[in-house]
Amino acid sequence: MASRVFLGDQLCRNEAWLKITKEYAINMFAAIRKFQHYPPQLRKVFQWFIPECKLVRDQFDTASKIIAPVIAERRRVKEEARTSGKEIPVFNDALDWVTQEAEAKGCEFDMRTFQLMISFVAIHTSTDLLVQTMLDIAQHPEIMQPLRDEIVGILRADGWRKTSLYNMKLLDSVLKESQRLRPIGYGTCAFL
Repeated sequence: MASRVFLGDQLCRNEAWLKITKEYAINMFAAIRKFQHYPPQLRKVFQWFIPECKLVRDQFDTASKIIAPVIAERRRVKEEARTSGKEIPVFNDALDWVTQEAEAKGCEFDMRTFQLMISFVAIHTSTDLLVQTMLDIAQHPEIMQPLRDEIVGILRADGWRKTSLYNMKLLDSVLKESQRLRPIGYGTCAFL
């Protein structure tokens, strides 16, 4: 779902991209952990010999190979429309949004870095919230039945609609309390 918003329908189901977005952050943190064992003044040299660093560089290059053709095709389509006097197509995704912003401000940016970072934020923060909430519910099983009753009752009455989630007040409170008690990253540090 996040890939659809970030990359559009051309790339959102690309298996290679989905694999990179799932693994990139994990590999990056593994590289950083390994990297910390070396003195700062030698890291520029040692990064070429650390397998985790090579893996991150390879994923970065693969991300570029996946995204670059789509960006080039979009530029071609827009230029073709511009030269023929047609309306310039707008792609409703982050690829286009950030490109428009950069062009408006006259600045350069690296699309693969942008895409990998927003994917990292979207995927890993959502995962962290879900894991923390599940752990909290497991530690407080007395909340499970009231949560289940609320969810089942609202879904039976309204089905899956935008308003259904809005009406799940207890679920919202549980999620917010999980975030309050364990801000992002707190629980994951224990597993590293």
